[in-house]
Amino acid sequence: MSLFQRLRTEFVDSLPKPNYPLKWKLHTIVKLAKLATRFLTALIVDRHTACSQFLADSHSFPWKVTTLYNPIQVQDHGFQETVDDLSKPDSFVYVGRLNPDKGVDLLLRATKLLQTQNRDFRVLIIGDGGEAKALQVLATELDISNRVEFLGNCSQSKILSIVRSALALVAPSRWQEPAGYVVLEASSVSTCSIVANVGGLPEMAGSHTFLFEQENVEELAAAMKFCLDHPEETIERGKGANQYVSERFSPAQTVDHLLKIYQEISPNFNGQNEGME
Repeated sequence: MSLFQRLRTEFVDSLPKPNYPLKWKLHTIVKLAKLATRFLTALIVDRHTACSQFLADSHSFPWKVTTLYNPIQVQDHGFQETVDDLSKPDSFVYVGRLNPDKGVDLLLRATKLLQTQNRDFRVLIIGDGGEAKALQVLATELDISNRVEFLGNCSQSKILSIVRSALALVAPSRWQEPAGYVVLEASSVSTCSIVANVGGLPEMAGSHTFLFEQENVEELAAAMKFCLDHPEETIERGKGANQYVSERFSPAQTVDHLLKIYQEISPNFNGQNEGME
């Protein structure tokens, strides 16, 4: 998509639809102002960055975009997890908003497929959103309520504790996630991920992840079954994911990359404040 086409598309998308209430029509002014601000700001900045290579490659503006990853502090670098450290029964965990874009219903349908195979496992869903009640109803309709637990919003420390003891994190998104940070969080505690092959999710998860094609419930269920059948290999994948994020997403690496960008913009920049000791 060319620059003109991109701007035209965003402009058309910002226009109010005939059936919109008045307050939404008035909000169009705000949306158009934001569009103009983003474009004009992009014209005057010295460097453009994106939080994933996927996002950098997706831009349609006529300027270079550099990938600058959001950093994460690795929690368990060198931690030697074993099968005995996992929760019993084995659990899969989802963390995020509960809306259609996130594909949690796909996880529930995959759970139904696994349940028919008489496997001993559970699915923990952390988060809240507009689809929460509908998902609980779907779990009841699929007769998997005994397998699925909706935990709502939790503290960050509790989330990491749950993810750490899970067999795998599942990110079944439908939409093109620019950079799924939750996958990095799972890797930071040596838990591998099962992710939809969309957007920047595979990039965040690395080669140790389990991939399934977008909205393919059978492939998702097959990946979950593999984890249940091969817990030792799943743990090894988690350790590999931990090493991956420690090498590519560490705060030190992000700072070094950011300083390099500043030095390219201003060759005399040395990364230090001269007035400070």
